[in-house]
Amino acid sequence: MFKKTCALALSMVAIISGAQNAVATDYLFKKYAYDSPISNYTKTNGYYDCSSQVGTTAKCTELVFIENKFTASLVFKNDKLSMVSLRSPFERELYLRAMAAIRKSFGMVVIGNGQDTFDVLSMASKVSKPEFLKIGASNYESMALAGGHVTYTFIDNRVSIGYAKSFRRLLEFAPDNVRTVDLIADSVGKDAYLILKFSFPKLDQKKLDQQANKPVESF
Repeated sequence: MFKKTCALALSMVAIISGAQNAVATDYLFKKYAYDSPISNYTKTNGYYDCSSQVGTTAKCTELVFIENKFTASLVFKNDKLSMVSLRSPFERELYLRAMAAIRKSFGMVVIGNGQDTFDVLSMASKVSKPEFLKIGASNYESMALAGGHVTYTFIDNRVSIGYAKSFRRLLEFAPDNVRTVDLIADSVGKDAYLILKFSFPKLDQKKLDQQANKPVESF
């Protein structure tokens, strides 16, 4: 059901565009600061525990973004905020507004179908733009849409992607606090949802590495 709508994504986005180099802020979305403590998000302030629905420690609230009501899920690791996810019933107009809003500050780097990924930067560095659009739309993207799930991953365009050969290499040389956004169109039975996920993947990975490098207690 997403095919006609989501297939517009590749034609809407400027795949290889120059961007200014700058360091992203430490805000995941709006006022929500990365690593802020879970104690900040209380029932008095409009947040409720939704851990059972999300599947991990989380607080939820309702908010308005791009003139639409979303359920916002704030995901915590060790009681510190690590990701903000927005969810709303899927509508074509909402999808187009969300894509347009994200494109103002982010560049597309990956398309996923829930099982594997298509590296936009890697393909775009090897073929011409018309050929890239044909390959992306007719092959990988169409299969993802047919499966009822597609994820478009974007990176803060203040990190230059003009000469990047792959998303992995781009992320490797990007600042630790580079922000990414996943725009997800997901079909579950008869229901369909639009989901936006805001995260700092390198900061998350750095925490995992620090945890893994901690000395093991002797026994």
